[in-house]
Formats: sequence, C-alpha cells, structure tokens
Amino acid sequence: PLSDAVAISQDRNKEKAFIASAGVPVAPHMPVLSEAACKNAQEELFPAILKTARLGYDGKGQIGVDRPEDLLAAFISLGKVECILEKKLQLATECSVIVCRGLDGESATFPVFENHHLHGILAETVLPARIPFETAAQARSFATLIANAMKYVGVLCVEFFVLDDGSVIANETAPRPHNSGHATIEACVTSQYEQQVRTMAGLPLGSTKLLTPAVMLNILGDAWI
Repeated sequence: PLSDAVAISQDRNKEKAFIASAGVPVAPHMPVLSEAACKNAQEELFPAILKTARLGYDGKGQIGVDRPEDLLAAFISLGKVECILEKKLQLATECSVIVCRGLDGESATFPVFENHHLHGILAETVLPARIPFETAAQARSFATLIANAMKYVGVLCVEFFVLDDGSVIANETAPRPHNSGHATIEACVTSQYEQQVRTMAGLPLGSTKLLTPAVMLNILGDAWI
C-alpha cells in the first residue's frame, strides 16, 4: 500500500478523522494531546476509553475512564503521549471486512467476519458473521469507501462495531492481510493472501465467494504451557 495509507493506520487520531472524512461513521471521540486537553473533555464522551494514538495493539495502550475527573490520571499513566478518547458504546458484536483493491481501482470484499476477543486478543472468528444481510452489506460498502478514499492497493482490513441499535461504525484499519481472515484459505475461492499477490502483480482480483461457513480459533503458543 501507499505510505500515506500506512501513515493513516498508524495514528488513531488521523485514522478517525480520515474515516469520518470518507463518509463512514465513527465513535464520538476527541484527541488528547496534552494535560491541558484533559480539562476540556466533554461530559457526554464518558464513560470512555483512552487509547494511545500510536503503537497500541491487542488491547495494549488503553485504559477505561469512567468520569472526566479521571482523565488526567489516565493520561499520565499512559506516559503523557498523544492519545485519543473514545466514548464507550453498547455493542452487539464486533466484525471485520477485508477489502482487496487493485492498481486499476477494482475492488472486492470478502463476506463479513464476526470476531470475539479474549483479553483484547482475537480468540474466535465466525465466517460469515451472524448479522442481518443489510448490516453486512453496509459494513462491506463502508470498507470499500475507505479503501477508495485511501487509493489503497492491496489487502486492507477494516474493523467495525455493530451497535445494539443495528448501526455500524468503523473502529480501525489494518493495512495488510489480517488475522481475522485466515479462514479464507479454506473457506473462500480465493484467499486473502492470493488476493495480495494478485494486487501486487497487477492481476485481476479472484472471486471472494464463500465455499463453506467456517470458524477459526486463534490459539497462541502459551496455550500449550
């Protein structure tokens, strides 16, 4: 992918602003760049999660903040680095969409992946996601909008929250084949890895048709200790 696309994904503040500019909804949020900013947080953002803008992954670099008066202490505990404050929302489920986009602008999305996490780390993925057809179509459309806005080339994962009211909002992007998409190797006509090769080689995209429903378990090495 272009370096500009990677730069967007590396900074949560830039990422939220970019996704919103592409016309895709995101959670209510505000940048927290200094101790002074902690004093200006709006009451309606709480309860919230404070996340480092950079280098956070698998639940690392974030802390829950229930009240405005707790924000400064949380910011200090994260090292006073640039952060983003995101409102906690009532989630029905988490899901992801892997979108593939070629040099010619052609794009394709895989069926939506339903993701379940344990201690911030992906534990289980169900393909296709057990969500209404209209919700899945909305998520796939949003992922394509983001990839087109980035002028992305390659395989991009967009993670989404499905809220209790059925609406879909984008959480974050990952500019690469994604761990939620490993099941495409067996479950789809073309895997996410073959799609990555096709985009790099300038070949037409393969079919993302689902051959069979699948469940993937993410078993880490320490499970065997």
